[in-house]
Formats: sequence, structure tokens, C-alpha cells
Amino acid sequence: MSRITDPDLRVHAILAYCMAAPLGQEAAVSTRCARLLLFDGEPSTPQAIGTEFRSMVESVETAAAPLPPWWKAELLDERSDTFLKLSEQYLTALVRRNVASDSLWDGDASNEDEIEEATVSLVNTFLDWTAYLVAAYRSDFPAWEGKVTNFLSRSQAIIGSWPGAALTESVRVDSDRTGLLSDESTRRLVLEALEASR
Repeated sequence: MSRITDPDLRVHAILAYCMAAPLGQEAAVSTRCARLLLFDGEPSTPQAIGTEFRSMVESVETAAAPLPPWWKAELLDERSDTFLKLSEQYLTALVRRNVASDSLWDGDASNEDEIEEATVSLVNTFLDWTAYLVAAYRSDFPAWEGKVTNFLSRSQAIIGSWPGAALTESVRVDSDRTGLLSDESTRRLVLEALEASR
């Protein structure tokens, strides 16, 4: 964080993908950068976080699973670590149970040290992703005198006016979401946008 607030730091543009867009905006404000280039940029929402959380659960469970009973959108609004602590407890118990039952395990499920190592590794991966989505959701979309250019895949919805931006531009790319970043058209359009802002 000390580097991003360095008064001598000169940043020409911030690039952010999908729900990292609000975090990119925070970085743009912190670095006094006037250009924010987004790729299918969109806010993180409780619904999106719920979908991703359910996907994580279903990746280790054999059946579809509902969200845990403590799940409430209000917890996401709190500026506390309660949501992440509850997520850690829930995911740890879930992963440990499935690793021990051998459904996620290729090794000896009776080896407690290996079970614990596998559990910690997977839970940390899940928590990193969850924390990222929660941080993006809790962004304040600070106002700044910058321009947002949102490069959109074929089916991505347009956000006509990005919250907090002085100017918003949407550029449609003939690509699906998975290929957006690697598409040659995206590269060309980004380079043109960067060159035009110099």
C-alpha cells in the first residue's frame, strides 16, 4: 500500500477485469490516475458473491448445496471480518469432511497431517477468492476526475455511467467473456485507448 500512495508514483492507466473494477477505481483514486480501463467491468453484488460461494461449495460436495443459514446480505455490508470468519469456519468443516471421506483425495485418507494440509490449502484458495469479492463489494466507488473505458464482450451488459467516474465509455468487442482478454481486437483497442490518452 505504501507504494501505491507514493507521491512520486506516476500511473498512466489502471486495468481491471470483471468484479475487480471497483478495486481498480480505488487504485486509480489512490494513484491520481485519470484512466481506468475495464474488461467486462461490473460491480460485485451480494447475488454474485452468493453464486460464487455456492460454486465453491458444490465443487467439493457431491450434491447441490444451499447457502449456509448464517448467510445474510447485511453481513456483507458490515465493515468487519465477521463474514469472512464465518466463511472460513464453514468452508473448513466442509472441506475437511469431504477430504476425510476420500471424495477429494487421491492419497491415504487416514493420514491426518495430509488431510489437514489439503484442507488448509483448498480453504485458503476459497477464502482468497471470497475476500476479493467482498472487498470489491465494499468499495465506495469514490468520485474522481477520471475516465472509465469498459471493454465489453458480446453479452456483457452496458453500464452507461460508471459510479464516481467523470466520463464513461463502452467499447464492444466481438468475443465471448472467456476470450475477451486474449482477443487481438481487445489488444488493439486498448493500445489505441492508451495512445489517445497520452
